[in-house]
Amino acid sequence: MVGKITREDIITGSKLPTLFGLNKYTKRNALLRSYLNFKHYEYQPLPKFNGNEYTDWGNLLEPLILQKSGELLNCYVNSQITDVYSFREDFFEVSLDGIMTSAQDQTIYPSEQIIFPQGQTCATLKTGDQLIVEAKSTQHYIEDAPALERGVLQAQGQHLCYQKAKWIVVAVLYRGSSLRLFVYEPDKAMQTDIIKRIEEFYSRLKGCLLYTSDAADDSLRVDLGGRRI
Repeated sequence: MVGKITREDIITGSKLPTLFGLNKYTKRNALLRSYLNFKHYEYQPLPKFNGNEYTDWGNLLEPLILQKSGELLNCYVNSQITDVYSFREDFFEVSLDGIMTSAQDQTIYPSEQIIFPQGQTCATLKTGDQLIVEAKSTQHYIEDAPALERGVLQAQGQHLCYQKAKWIVVAVLYRGSSLRLFVYEPDKAMQTDIIKRIEEFYSRLKGCLLYTSDAADDSLRVDLGGRRI
């Protein structure tokens, strides 16, 4: 686990839930204004977030989640990744919580802790095959599949930038006591949707055009001076 290493001026993996309208704390228009602020001081940046008790515990637990995930899947885990991976220049980039490498030829089957939300019956790995792993800790009750904003969008976006991985794992620790590994294949439809939403965001950014569906008081165009029109 390393600190934030991605750029602030382009879309990164952690922003995807907001682009999909799934972030209950940040609306798309707030995100858009924060990017407009880089060039136009009239627009407000997002408030600085320095963490809270939940995020502090999440940071403490992340290495343990990654370690246990590796044990369950018989994989080596690299959780000290300092490289940034990108899809297209100046378009989209991500950092990775971990990369798992299969320790041997093996077949992974569903169990109480290992779940295949897309319906696969197993995952076949050869020695050296890689998996992206995104670690999450939540107070939510155990789910059959995590919500898209609980690591799924982020992990699929990570695969866009790191396509050497054969599988994607979203490792969720529920209420501090129940670990579930959700194993996904790369979802090309979701990844295409991610690309389209990023392209739309940059188009709106270029034209200073707010989203119309976030809130009634935001459903207006603005010009470069920040005036509603």
